[in-house]
Amino acid sequence: MSETCQKLGMTLYTYIYPDIFVILIPCQVYPNWAKKLPRWKEWFYLGVSAGIGTEEPFHRIYESYRLAKMALQAAADRQVFCVHADDMKLAFLLQSLDGAVRRRYCRDICHHLTDSDIHLLQVYYQQDLSIQETARILCIHKNMLQYRLKRIAGKTGLDPRVFCDAVALYVATLPGFIK
Repeated sequence: MSETCQKLGMTLYTYIYPDIFVILIPCQVYPNWAKKLPRWKEWFYLGVSAGIGTEEPFHRIYESYRLAKMALQAAADRQVFCVHADDMKLAFLLQSLDGAVRRRYCRDICHHLTDSDIHLLQVYYQQDLSIQETARILCIHKNMLQYRLKRIAGKTGLDPRVFCDAVALYVATLPGFIK
């Protein structure tokens, strides 16, 4: 890691055992580094995740570090390689909640749902509430999908096809809430 950073003109400032690296990247180096970032996953190991903070003046570097840690958690929760703090919108709000609060929220909403129900909702929301696309991905008929969505509404009291209810279910079924 240290050699790779040096090749890109950066310094590895700290290594936190067992697997967290903190790298401060100067603004002038960042565009070059960002182009090479996707290759880092190949260079190191499959389980690596990256969280990128925000550009801050040096006296506020702690804020960038805090946001980078939140982005790193979001990357791990979503099982993706990299999340940039500037792209996190709703995730910032949700990750600022205490873990016990998140678990309670999920339990209160999802306690009657099966793993299959939760997976269906996650796919449905990933497909922007598209019945057709969700049914295609899940390899079920769209009428069966409608039936399952109605069944979820009956179990939770929240209809996944109604905006406000969909938001509540969406948040409860996010990877960071479901454990």
